[in-house]
Amino acid sequence: SRPRWRRPSGSTWQGCAISCSHGAISVSASLRFELPYDLAILDDGAILFLDRGRILRLDRRSRRVSLYASTPSRELIAMERLEDGTLFVTDFPANRILRVDPTGRSSIVAPVAAPADLVVDPSGRTIWAASIAPGVGVVRVDVATGRVEPFANVESPHGIDRDAAGNFYVHDGH
Repeated sequence: SRPRWRRPSGSTWQGCAISCSHGAISVSASLRFELPYDLAILDDGAILFLDRGRILRLDRRSRRVSLYASTPSRELIAMERLEDGTLFVTDFPANRILRVDPTGRSSIVAPVAAPADLVVDPSGRTIWAASIAPGVGVVRVDVATGRVEPFANVESPHGIDRDAAGNFYVHDGH
């Protein structure tokens, strides 16, 4: 039967070339990213990165990009990965934090106004999120309950990280 080609939603193929030999079909295409943000390195060396509501996977050996997971978001900004493969991402326009399980299913963890970045403790029980919404600063999120509470009064924090000793570092965009 004849192969059917569909362009993935929200992407463009530029310069698409199809060649057939001995019944095999190969496609070479330029992939266009829409709004790439944060990244995470997997144990096998592949790189996950955010692009709008998608989490894409770049296989460094083959240099191929594939869809790792799709979320209901229009703009994912930050990502943290746990050892078990669970991802936590900030859904900036929807004012929330999402969990993406290792099978690619996403669920809402908690509402956080304008979440720009996040840090997750290694157990996956607590998230600290930097919000650029006026008056919010850094919040602490209990993953099990979704409870959000103030953590640090920082004006419009854009980035947050934590060192091995448990100290937090936040930059306020200034």
